[in-house]
Amino acid sequence: MTEDWAIFRGDDLFPPARTEQHDDAEADATLQVHLPAGWSFVVPYRELKDNVYEIEHEHRSFDRPTGWMAAGHLGVRRERIAGVQVIVAGPMNQGVRRLDILALLNWNLPRVRRLVPDMPRRVLVVSAGDPCGVAACLVRARFLSMPTGRC
Repeated sequence: MTEDWAIFRGDDLFPPARTEQHDDAEADATLQVHLPAGWSFVVPYRELKDNVYEIEHEHRSFDRPTGWMAAGHLGVRRERIAGVQVIVAGPMNQGVRRLDILALLNWNLPRVRRLVPDMPRRVLVVSAGDPCGVAACLVRARFLSMPTGRC
């Protein structure tokens, strides 16, 4: 996460909930986001209207947003591959190779669909660099007990 973008898992933002319900009951859930000017938001869900997304998990009667999400100054490519809506997103100026990822999926996703026929109808791939080498700094600080100039 930086001042310009964030990549996170919905599971971490929306904890599981326990409900008591009748056997035939179902809940309709939506996710609405409010963003700073110029920001984009991508999730593996269908957009109903501007920044309002339908949360639908066929195997659950009580839906909550899960999976990867990205917000910020993003580059986004969308393509339908083998009947799957594919979204590839990443922060601008991070060197995310969106077209290469789509090429890989164009080549392999049809085969994967044959092996996994109940695959989701929507797939989101998010990618980004490590902002200012945070992971490397943490590894050095934890295992080597050495201060670093970058952290």
